[in-house]
Amino acid sequence: MSLNSRDLLRHDYSLNLVGLVDFLTTRYFSEKEVARHCTKESCWVLVGTRVYDVTGFLRMHPGGEALIRRRSGSDISVQLDGPPHRHSQNARRWLEQYYIGEIDRDYTEFHTEKNAQGQGSTLQCTLWNASAA
Repeated sequence: MSLNSRDLLRHDYSLNLVGLVDFLTTRYFSEKEVARHCTKESCWVLVGTRVYDVTGFLRMHPGGEALIRRRSGSDISVQLDGPPHRHSQNARRWLEQYYIGEIDRDYTEFHTEKNAQGQGSTLQCTLWNASAA
């Protein structure tokens, strides 16, 4: 079976559409937002660019709650590979249930602020370029 240019264009378009759907359905956070979640009540960690809300796992962590809390709001990639030990594939699969989104290091930082009357909220978007900072 041979493909003509119309088939190729249709194929490329569908790949771009899949990428767009992934982008629109994935939640993106700034590093500042992740860093704010460093309490027992709201504990987030990063693995590369992936964001995890591990609040519900704190009490179940075999190494103790304090180990995770000390690293909350930051990238734990190095700690997953040890020391004191390399985390198993099972531990890494377990972590996936706490996945909530991705870090957007290049483009946007979103802030939700209460309006002056305290009713509802407004979304303020501040564009910034990490390489310029």
